[in-house]
Amino acid sequence: MKEKNTLLCSLISFIIVFSLASAVFPAPVEASPSAQIRDWYDLHAIRNDLDGHYRLMNDLDATTAGYMELASATANDGKGWLPIGTSADPFSGSFDGQEYEIRDLFANRPGEQSVGVFGYVDARGVIEYIGVVNATATGNSYVAALVGWNEGTLSNSYSTGTVTGQMSVGGLVGVASEGTVSTCYSTATVAGQGGVGGLVGWNGGMVSNSYSTGTVTGNMSVGGLVGHNIGGVQGGTVSSSYSTGSVTGTSRVGGLVGWNGGVVSSSFWDTETSGLMVSDGGTGKTAAELMSIATFTDINTQGLDQPWDMTAVDPEETDDTYTWNMVDGATLPFLSGKQLIQHHLTISSTEGGQVTTPGEGTHAYDAGTVVNLAAEAEEGYRFADWAGAVDTIGDVTAAETAITMQGDNTIRANFEEVPSAPVNRRLIGGIITAVLVAGVVAFLVLRRRPAQAKKR
Repeated sequence: MKEKNTLLCSLISFIIVFSLASAVFPAPVEASPSAQIRDWYDLHAIRNDLDGHYRLMNDLDATTAGYMELASATANDGKGWLPIGTSADPFSGSFDGQEYEIRDLFANRPGEQSVGVFGYVDARGVIEYIGVVNATATGNSYVAALVGWNEGTLSNSYSTGTVTGQMSVGGLVGVASEGTVSTCYSTATVAGQGGVGGLVGWNGGMVSNSYSTGTVTGNMSVGGLVGHNIGGVQGGTVSSSYSTGSVTGTSRVGGLVGWNGGVVSSSFWDTETSGLMVSDGGTGKTAAELMSIATFTDINTQGLDQPWDMTAVDPEETDDTYTWNMVDGATLPFLSGKQLIQHHLTISSTEGGQVTTPGEGTHAYDAGTVVNLAAEAEEGYRFADWAGAVDTIGDVTAAETAITMQGDNTIRANFEEVPSAPVNRRLIGGIITAVLVAGVVAFLVLRRRPAQAKKR
């Protein structure tokens, strides 16, 4: 009996000590589990818990459940996808794409702000390892394929497709008011009015180890990578980045940056493919120079403040121990693990005109890039059609159209003489007869007048 009482007292003592220890040393708190995104319905549901944690478990595209109702051209009365997060209720959680893609997203909201897969991401938000492919995004301001307005952390992501808006329009991010955009790229075609960039429209944060290759068109503050790089206390910075896309605009237009009030370092743009020799920040290089690893690693290179974290690799290989890889002399730099297939577009024209966009010659584009084409006829000629590898040209009979790079293409713009107006022989014969008759009548009248004068 005494042994039982002793055992009971020991057990009670252990429970008391354990309880006190648990109070002093609480059990570690496990992180909240990530919700799994498997279809468009799951993606749409993120807006119900904007500070949650999410993981994409597979690609989403036009065949995935929920596309027609939520992300197609007929969804939401033709407006398509409703962006996740607003300025009043931003996304503040985390989204890990796990290197999957969101494809075929359509958003047509020309009167709205903050348009993209995510509309507004605040400083707590983290988005990573996601590709947005073949997106069509249209809005008023703060428009992009992935994030309309970003204050958070965005990394290891990319976009392709078409982005259109008015102010602060970018291929990947419309506005990066603060936060970071790193190890990202975009091949999207971007068009707007002010603050238009191939990767970011209106940057006030940090852009690093990123690039863009898409065509950029705008009015003011237009850049191949960043449209407007803001200064001030936060300070927009761009480092170890490049752009190669064609850039056109009317005011403050640059191959890399349109308008720079911040800091741009160790960054470059292609003076040939961009069509520009100027940029408000960065250093212009030829296409050949951008395919040389020395441009990015030799500290003696003009414009290189600090060597890039880069190594040379063999074709179809990557080295993930470096941020950047490139096949020296054969490819542009690409982010490790993401060696892009590039195709060449060779353009020529017949007598009577020329191709003004992107210009004649041979150009290199990432697979899937949509390249704008524009042909201009000389006086006395008119555009006829496009010939050659024209399978992916939008309209072969239009002087202004686009081609999608799905392989090497050789195309030619054909021009023809404007024919003279046809001669109306019957009309000319009638005019000549009338003139002759009038002449004869006038002659007879003048001949009779002297005779009448004598009679008087």
